[in-house]
Amino acid sequence: MKLVNLTPHTLNIEGVGEIQSSGVARLIETTGNPVFIPIGVGIRIKCVPTTYTGVEGIPKPMEVDTIYIVSRPVAEYMRHPQVMAPAEYIRDSEGRIIGARALCWFL
Repeated sequence: MKLVNLTPHTLNIEGVGEIQSSGVARLIETTGNPVFIPIGVGIRIKCVPTTYTGVEGIPKPMEVDTIYIVSRPVAEYMRHPQVMAPAEYIRDSEGRIIGARALCWFL
């Protein structure tokens, strides 16, 4: 089984080691008409309705016997057994993520 890292940084997966980035898979966003919401006297904040309409950066067709490692939002949007995200994070003493013990997928 081949692992392809489509996150913007090197991943460290427990038992596997470091996997260099091979590109970046991202969600494609579409926004609607803005709404301006008052948040104080004379202050309004612009809010836009947003939906995800696809993913860019995933090869088509996907290679057989390959797992594509992506961000959790991309994996959740795609809900495909070959598209997984890091899970069970390993953190350093300051709470920064430095690795993962597992991969997860959403079906």
